[in-house]
Order: sequence, then structure tokens, then C-alpha cells
Amino acid sequence: MATTKFLQAVGGMGGMGAVRRAVRGRHVSGSGVPRAAFRPKGCSTKERTQAARSVATSVQTRFEKRIRSKAFTFCTAGTTLARINVWPRFAALSLACFWLALAGCQATAAPTVVLCGAGQDVTEALRAALRPEGPEVILRAVPNGATCSLSRSLMIPRGLNLAGQGHPVLRLSETGNAFRGDQRSRNFSISGIAIDGSDAPKASAIALRGSSDGRLARLRLIRPGDGIVLAEGSHDIAICDLEVVESRQHGVTIRDSRGNAVNGARLDGQRGFGVVLVGTSHDNRLDRLSTRRSGLELVGMTVGTHNNTLENSSANNTGDNCYSITGSNNRLRNLTGDRCAGSGITLYGSRNTLEGGRFTNNAQRHDVRPAWAGGVSFIQGFGGVAQGNTVRDVTVDDDQPRPTQQVGVLTTAAGYQAWRPGVAVRTGHYTHSGLSLYVSRSSGVTGTRPPFGPGRVSDGAVVWELVNSFEGTLQPDGNTVENVQIGRAARAPREDHSASQHNIGTR
Repeated sequence: MATTKFLQAVGGMGGMGAVRRAVRGRHVSGSGVPRAAFRPKGCSTKERTQAARSVATSVQTRFEKRIRSKAFTFCTAGTTLARINVWPRFAALSLACFWLALAGCQATAAPTVVLCGAGQDVTEALRAALRPEGPEVILRAVPNGATCSLSRSLMIPRGLNLAGQGHPVLRLSETGNAFRGDQRSRNFSISGIAIDGSDAPKASAIALRGSSDGRLARLRLIRPGDGIVLAEGSHDIAICDLEVVESRQHGVTIRDSRGNAVNGARLDGQRGFGVVLVGTSHDNRLDRLSTRRSGLELVGMTVGTHNNTLENSSANNTGDNCYSITGSNNRLRNLTGDRCAGSGITLYGSRNTLEGGRFTNNAQRHDVRPAWAGGVSFIQGFGGVAQGNTVRDVTVDDDQPRPTQQVGVLTTAAGYQAWRPGVAVRTGHYTHSGLSLYVSRSSGVTGTRPPFGPGRVSDGAVVWELVNSFEGTLQPDGNTVENVQIGRAARAPREDHSASQHNIGTR
């Protein structure tokens, strides 16, 4: 009977190995705490510390109760065994109790250290160290700032905690992709590492597809083929204190993903966007972004993106607008833009809100594109219909000896033509049929019947896809400008070239 109690007690805890894994936080079955809680997300040190302490206290309390309960059972079983003089079994029981006590003392497993020495290839060492739910992996630079080689991409396992020590630099050679993740990649953290893609093929330095509950912190990406890509439903990924230097494409791309955060990112010299949201990305949070030089906008949100947040960011010397918002219901706050080629901010989309900001000395290349003229602009284009947006508490000015910002607040005329039969179009051409806006997905000469209905439809010759709908009128309409302070402008404080009667504060 006593032996049965002993086996039940050990088995009920999943074996002694399970006890040690549980206490170390590597296995949380039965703790009552979700696994995701063991890797608190977010970029605030205070938030992460509080979350970690809360989780640790909860887990410790629960396991202490279980250990005390099982220990009492062991003692009862041991007493019974002692009474029937089964000394070999009692000795085994004593050894089990010793390991139980030891498991309670070993709160963390020793980290695995991989040395990053000058010219050393660490690919195989890192591949061996990156195990699901394994111990922390430290990439240690010897000496500080040393550069080592990575010749193959590494898959991010579940529960990875990889930290750089001494500012290691991973130089990519045969692959432009350092780390990749899929649906299995969750509850992970990568921090304190620089990745140099100067001599590597053009690829994303970090590519996550369907990954979740991860943290990328204090990373520096040097001339990557592309920066960080979150795609295919990736969610709850926090990117903190990121620096991207001269990306050959974008800094960060968020595609068809939700609930992610970029908090603190310096993005300089990229050929494309600093951060671009595409597809149906929604409920993402962007905060404290900056660029001193960018090929395109610091932030772009394409049509289809919605309910995202952008705040406390600064764009300078971009090759297009400072910011372009083509999606809907996005919330923008405290943005600044200076000396951009195009407008300070262009709202192509619908029902977006901007509160607080300063846009100065923009439209540096207004001679190239007439639409690159405003501090704040409402323009139809790229699938956006420029309706129902609100801008308030913003300052627009130009203090250059020869102002380039032509207009403080600019609203253009309707930007799309109606569908007509027998017209040659290329892929990506926009047209409206009634109050529906379509984009062509094939080239050719338009057919005999106008596109109608949702999804992809044909006019008998060209394939079209519904991308947006107008609200009541084909004009940029229902836009509101409140408490916008306009200083100098080369041409006029405000211009509204639309036929709308429902814009407020645009004239």
C-alpha cells in the first residue's frame, strides 16, 4: 500500500524530471499559469519586471503547495515503509526526497554560452544551442564588439531566450536571413545582437510568419536586404529599441498581422519605408519611430490596414511624404515631419484621426509632383478615398528663406476615373463603378460590362478586385480640420479643390 502511495505521488507530478522542469519554468502544466505569461512582452522595463515578478510569485506559491503536499505523502509512505522494515525501498524514497528538495533550489538552468570570436563561424554552435524550451543562450563577443559569421538561417524554437553579451555582431554570408519563425515560434526573446547583411543576398534579416508572443529588443541591423518582416498572422510580437541602418528595402514590414508593437526604432537610410503596414494588418502599435533619411515615408499604411496606432514619431528628409495613411480608422498622435520631399502627412484613407503634430519645411520636391505641396493633405490615391478624416491641434509652418511648403492644408479634387469599355489598362489601375472602387489584377483592354460585386470580378476581359467604397460621393468628403495653426506657406494657407460641401476647415 505504501509503495502504491509513493508511485502515485511521484507519478502525479509527472516524475522527478517534470518537477525540476516545472520549478525552472520550463514546464507549466498544472501550475494554473498560462505558458505565454512566462515570457512577458512589451518594451517597458517596469511593465516586464512587474509581470515577471507576478508570474514568478504565482508559480512559486503553487508549486510550493504541491511540493509540500507531495512531501507529506512521501513522509507518510516512508513511515509505513520503515514500520515494515523495507529498507531498500525506504532508501530509494529518501533519494527521491533529496532530488525533490534539490529541484526546489535550482530555480534556473545554467545558460548555454556560444562564443563569438573574430572571423569565427557560429552557425553550428547556435543551431545546437537553440532547442525548444531549452536554457537561455548567450552569444558572447570575445573581445567586445567582435564579429562572427552566420552562414545559414536559424529557426526560432518555442521558448527561445537568446541574448547578446558584449555587443556581438553576426555577419551574414551565404544567407541574408539570420532568424526565421513560423507558427511553432512563440514565447521567445532575442536581444542585444547586431546583424550585418552588407555582403549577403537580399532577404529579410528576421522573418516571422505566423509567430506569436515574442520580443525582439536592442537589435541593430546593418545594410540588411530587408529588415524585420512580420507576416501571415504574426501577433503579439514586441520590437523594442531597434536600429536599422541602410536597409536595401524597408526597416520593418507588418503584413496581414495584428496586435504587434514597435516601440523605439531609429530607421535611417532605407531605400523604402521605415515601417510599412500592408494587407489587412490591424491593431498594431507604433511608438517613438524616427528617421533622418529615408527613400520613402517613415510610415506607410496601405489600403486595407485599419485600427492601428502611430504616435510620438519624427520624420526628416524622406524621399516622399513624411507619412502616408491609406487605411482606415487609424489613430495618429504627436507626429512631426520636416524637410520631406512630399507633404508632411497625406491622408489617402478614411476615418483616420490625427491629434497633435508639427509639419515644417516640407514639399521640397513640389516641382516633381503637384500633390507634394501641403503640410497636411487630403488626397485620393492608392485605393484610398480620403473621406471622414479628422486633424486637430497641429502646427504647419515654413521658416526657410524661400518656402517650399506650398499650402498649409491641401485637399485635391476627385482622383479616380469611371470605368469605361474599350480602354487599355495595366495591372494596378484604379477605376470606380458607381460608388465601388476597383483595381485591375490583369492587363488588357476593358470589356463590355462594368465590374460589379465583391472580391475578384471580370468585365469580360480584365480582372478587377474590389478594394474600397465611397460614402455618398466620389469626392474627398467629410474631412475636418480643427485648431490647426498655419504659419508661412509659399502659395496659400488652405486650398480645397474638391467639389465637396462637407469638408470643414479646409478652405
